[in-house]
Amino acid sequence: MADFSSIQGSLLPVSRDRQIKMIDTGAKAMQRMLAMGRDDALEIITRALVAELEDRATKLDAVLISSKAEQTVFLRGVVGKVEKQLRERSEFNEDLVRRGIQEVMRLWHETWSL
Repeated sequence: MADFSSIQGSLLPVSRDRQIKMIDTGAKAMQRMLAMGRDDALEIITRALVAELEDRATKLDAVLISSKAEQTVFLRGVVGKVEKQLRERSEFNEDLVRRGIQEVMRLWHETWSL
């Protein structure tokens, strides 16, 4: 399972709830769209979230208080990393990955409270 230690230390309770909701919503969409196991979906999303935060050298709290445009760019970065991980797996075809990623992005935009 991915390591949350790089983002957990400074999270406020509200941002931790939003982080959990984001990961859970994305995992449910991946389960539904890609017939993927829950643990596998959670692992992919968590890794992508942590990697995007590390690439930006930032904490989730900073993203949550940033502008809508900055949050959208952040989400697209996370989604891009999820998509890359999915494309590396031979069991998923291109169409399923594309549709699954579109659904995850749509749900995140709805629940992220941009």
